[in-house]
Amino acid sequence: YMSGGAGYVLSKEALKRFHNTALNNASLCHVGDNSDGGAEDAEMGKCLMNVGVKSVDARDNFGRFRFLPFTPENHISQREWGYQDFWYYKNIKYPENPGMHCCSDLAISFHYVSPEMMVLLEYLIYHLRPYGLKTETLDDAPTKNRINSSALF
Repeated sequence: YMSGGAGYVLSKEALKRFHNTALNNASLCHVGDNSDGGAEDAEMGKCLMNVGVKSVDARDNFGRFRFLPFTPENHISQREWGYQDFWYYKNIKYPENPGMHCCSDLAISFHYVSPEMMVLLEYLIYHLRPYGLKTETLDDAPTKNRINSSALF
């Protein structure tokens, strides 16, 4: 399903189907205040599925996740998750690689990132240039997607 915490990306066609077909049709899309316990992201996934929008594998070509529902620290250390009975493990479609191999070098978003962590990430990503690192090789990072996007609809 669409995990909403880290955000999701919709194509123009998916957004059009959501807005024009599903949003105002109660038989296709539950719209409410979530007082019935429905989670926004799960409801969004059902709604989009009802109008023929398919979710795709957004992992990179190494199988690492790009949209991550916890902080970078949580994903890398996985210490708070305990064992395979943690709810996250029970609900992910693809297994997450352990440790530093969990997250794509081309990660798009993390959830539960505090303002202080945002400032730290900005420094580490955009300002820090460790001595000896050849930054020109970073531009050659693999970005190939797993699917042909024209096959979505």
